[in-house]
Amino acid sequence: MKDYVKKFYQSLPTLRTGNRLIKQYTLLLEYVFDLSEIPLEINSHHIDTEELSVGWSPFSFQSLKMIEERYAYEDEFMLAVEKGNTNALLSWNWESNAKSSHLVGSMQAARDSLLILSTLCRKAVQRASVHPYYINEVSAYIYRRISSVTTFEEGNDVAHEMIVLYTDLVKKHSLREYSPIIISAINYIDFNLPTVNSLSDVADAITVNASYLSTRFKREVHKTVTDYIHSKKISMAQYYLRNSKDSISSIAEKVGYQDDNYFYKMFKKHTNLTPSEYRTRL
Repeated sequence: MKDYVKKFYQSLPTLRTGNRLIKQYTLLLEYVFDLSEIPLEINSHHIDTEELSVGWSPFSFQSLKMIEERYAYEDEFMLAVEKGNTNALLSWNWESNAKSSHLVGSMQAARDSLLILSTLCRKAVQRASVHPYYINEVSAYIYRRISSVTTFEEGNDVAHEMIVLYTDLVKKHSLREYSPIIISAINYIDFNLPTVNSLSDVADAITVNASYLSTRFKREVHKTVTDYIHSKKISMAQYYLRNSKDSISSIAEKVGYQDDNYFYKMFKKHTNLTPSEYRTRL
């Protein structure tokens, strides 16, 4: 993405041992990721915001322009992630940008730059109204991948994988087009799929009038709550049929159908195939 990464990394402070803030950051990361050691430390220095006036410092127009462009490119990058625009982002090469930055003097610094990139992606996906659970799962996986990077080529691969995974979250799980009440309903269904079966189950859980929820859901999602529940259950059943050798009865129970005949009926309604036919055609 142009010279965005180069300019971004060149603006960051150098790394050093002994800062109290970074120790607090390390404790936070250990809590989130269950890590014994995070080798990220940063210089400590006092900043007086009163002294940041441009008039007090000999900043060149070119330097100011670079700062403005860096923030503009950061916004452009995050907007592309937020929109799930994978193709636009994959044209960017982390490896060449990272190598050209004076900050990257070691692979640890390169890994730090990937952590910064992951944070930008994570916050962009959050702005797309993706549930934090999905973001956290991908973020934790990406952190493990970054920790294993030993070459710039591997770093570039991780950067590309990161972009694909985060933008895929937007494509599959973004709820930004819905109102808060419908977002709550969808999240409740998605995270309680095996046990949720009806409109009243959802309405009771999110403490809203069932009739109001039914009308609002149909208007925004263009299907009834019950139809949405069944469509999600059948999608989950398809996943198990593709990725496990479990019996059809076992799969029906896993997705919340206690009656095999009813499961067959709903599966056929949504796929035009029986579960056995679906598995056979894989």
